[in-house]
Amino acid sequence: HPRALSLWARGVPFLLELEHPEAAALAIEAAGLFPHDEEVQARAATVMARAGDPRAAEGLTAFVASGRGAATDTRSEVLALWAQVALSLGRTEDARALVSTLAARPLLLGPELYDRALLRHSLGDVPGAAADYAQAAQVLSDDAALWANFAGALAQLGRLPEAMTAVERSLALDPTQTTLWARKAALAQAMGDETKAAESCAEHQRLGGRTAPCVQ
Repeated sequence: HPRALSLWARGVPFLLELEHPEAAALAIEAAGLFPHDEEVQARAATVMARAGDPRAAEGLTAFVASGRGAATDTRSEVLALWAQVALSLGRTEDARALVSTLAARPLLLGPELYDRALLRHSLGDVPGAAADYAQAAQVLSDDAALWANFAGALAQLGRLPEAMTAVERSLALDPTQTTLWARKAALAQAMGDETKAAESCAEHQRLGGRTAPCVQ
């Protein structure tokens, strides 16, 4: 029933995000109930891949063989989900092909851009990831994890002042990110700001962290 499908499509992703104990089973059940819904199938496959269920690999193979991975009418969210499955299964070439299809789509929403940024980052396309993080941050400006990931990409590119700005944006949104305080300290050291490095380490340790460079 269309209404039931809508409820599944909206509810299961929310439960997965909350790491609800029944979310994985519900996602897999949804895949059986709605075999022709691409998003439901892709989301169930991400759960199966994490659990080592061989059906994830079978689903990915079927999706790629169908040509839907290169089709212009396949939803961006579906492509991103299958790319995540491919990465988790170690099928890098399949992931690259799916991300390539995503990369050809200039008009994406903020969450879709963020998904593409994470995928590009995982595949080693750091400049592409940084560009996507920058665009996604214009829409998802209150997402602490986005700013932290953006900072990582900027640091890899040697854009240290911009990386520091992104780290500070992330910590302003969520100051409890223990490891990120250590990353801020490392950035500060690289930029020659020992005072900021010491302050960042003090906060890292106050939160119970024991990560270099704050702990040798």
